[in-house]
Amino acid sequence: MTSSPIQPREPNGRFGHQAHSPQDHELVAADPFTASGMSDEDAAAWRMRGTDADEAIAWNDRGFTPFEAAEWRRRWLGPDDAAQWNRVSADPKTASEYRAAGFSPEGARDWIREGFTASDAQTWMSEGASLPSDLPDPGPGRTEFDPSEITVIEQINEPRPEWA
Repeated sequence: MTSSPIQPREPNGRFGHQAHSPQDHELVAADPFTASGMSDEDAAAWRMRGTDADEAIAWNDRGFTPFEAAEWRRRWLGPDDAAQWNRVSADPKTASEYRAAGFSPEGARDWIREGFTASDAQTWMSEGASLPSDLPDPGPGRTEFDPSEITVIEQINEPRPEWA
């Protein structure tokens, strides 16, 4: 007994040789870019960047333009990571520096908002500060402190042996 290939179902519900061929039906594949709700202009911009539909949709759903996504991708960050860093006001360069220094977006948030570089934040944290609010007041007319000044201040405040 030989098996015959599966035949498409006829409109009347029967199987058989009189079934319609695919040419009898107009098949239209949905464009995944526009099917996701993306405008034709946005879809064209993503295509021009060579981004596949799934990735473009992921970036677009998180509010990134093709240009912005390219900047984040250059720093090896995907749409989910970029969205987390974006929520803490980090640009791609700042985010990648803080990330390389071992910070999470939440751990970096206050340092970034106060204008500290990742390197400065690491230095202050090694000196015992957990947040920028832990830093001493730099004094009248000054806006920043150098961690080395803390050591000098501590040395000044230490009693000298001859005074003890």
